[in-house]
Amino acid sequence: MGTSLQRIGNLIFIEGFIITPIGIVVGTIMRYLLALYIIITRASDMFEGINLELRVSWIGVLEGSLIIIVVVFLVSLLTIRHINKIDIADVTRERTA
Repeated sequence: MGTSLQRIGNLIFIEGFIITPIGIVVGTIMRYLLALYIIITRASDMFEGINLELRVSWIGVLEGSLIIIVVVFLVSLLTIRHINKIDIADVTRERTA
């Protein structure tokens, strides 16, 4: 209450583009560490005599990151569009009744 719909839309958009890169970086690091953990602890039991190595496809990481960024952008736009259609007076009346 008390702020414009434009400002709310901007906050949603900015929040998505601040949280998304952080999530991508943390997710990439955690994915690598989990794969490393699985190879070190579990592979010796399951694959005796087979040498496993961990390779990171940076092209795959970039493609996945771009897909995530596009999805966040589209969701932000759809959310902002939905917010702009809301009639504040109607919502306020419904919540006070």
